[in-house]
Amino acid sequence: MAVNASSRELMTPDYADRAIALCAAAGLDLANLGIEATETDFGTASDNVAMNTEKLRAAGVVISMDDFGTGFSSLERLTRMRLDIMKIDRGFISTIVSSGDDAPIVDLAIKLGTAMSLGIIAEGVETQEQADWLVVRGCFLAQGYLYARPLPLAEFLSDWVYVEPESTWWFPTSPVRPAA
Repeated sequence: MAVNASSRELMTPDYADRAIALCAAAGLDLANLGIEATETDFGTASDNVAMNTEKLRAAGVVISMDDFGTGFSSLERLTRMRLDIMKIDRGFISTIVSSGDDAPIVDLAIKLGTAMSLGIIAEGVETQEQADWLVVRGCFLAQGYLYARPLPLAEFLSDWVYVEPESTWWFPTSPVRPAA
């Protein structure tokens, strides 16, 4: 399960503690929780953002940067925040194939994420051409209308949800994270 977090939430000193406590009360294994925030949210000048994300990550929560490339991008921010996943914004994905361009920004983002040992998710994949282009370049995770439109909860649960024993929500086996 992935949850979007705002900069205001991430700046709250006890955000991580509250999230961890709520998951414990609900019986949710923290390895099955992801927190997503945008570049801009991660870029707030607050030590609390870094403290909260690091505390969540240490507890097993997956930390994702959503809409990569649309905020105030900073390579320093990518290394400082110690992310697990980079989600490439749909605006960049839409340039694949349809424009006749080779989508150099997407290609660079995939190479950057791979070099940093991040999981990479392409947002807004709508055509098989886009999906094929991404796979050839090493991006194997995607979301978008090519795969499914928004669904009623019951249909989603019956048609899409399967939890593989001993796995996390984003890889078949737990990712190896770099040492702290």
